[in-house]
Amino acid sequence: MWTRQHKQRNTGRLIIPSLCVAFLAYFGFHAYHGEFGIYSK
Repeated sequence: MWTRQHKQRNTGRLIIPSLCVAFLAYFGFHAYHGEFGIYSK
């Protein structure tokens, strides 16, 4: 009988959330400080 054993990896679980945080931070910054943002003159 074959069994598959996988090592527990915490790095794989953090890839998508970290990309989402970076995406939201990038667009949030530019929505506030960008050329057409809230804080534009």
